[in-house]
Amino acid sequence: MLILRNTFIVLGLAILMGCSALDIESTVSPEETKELFNSAKHAGAAMNSPYEFYCAEIYLKQAEMEYKRNNNTAGDYYLEKAHAKSALAYQNAKKFKKIELK
Repeated sequence: MLILRNTFIVLGLAILMGCSALDIESTVSPEETKELFNSAKHAGAAMNSPYEFYCAEIYLKQAEMEYKRNNNTAGDYYLEKAHAKSALAYQNAKKFKKIELK
């Protein structure tokens, strides 16, 4: 019985230690995300992919605000979201760009 209890304690500690390692830093930079957002903007994402475009804009502003407050964890979170939405908006803008008629 004692061995079983100790096994659960060790297993629980291992799980807790593993969960704490999930807090990783952002893999994208603010400059890279802003550049991608501007590319989406110039590709016409506001017209062709408005949901993703405006979500990216809001996430980017929120990330900037969190960084100013020195809340880097939240800033990284919103920056990742802004990057993903900017990339999707850019892809959609390219995909759904209207074909010019001759």
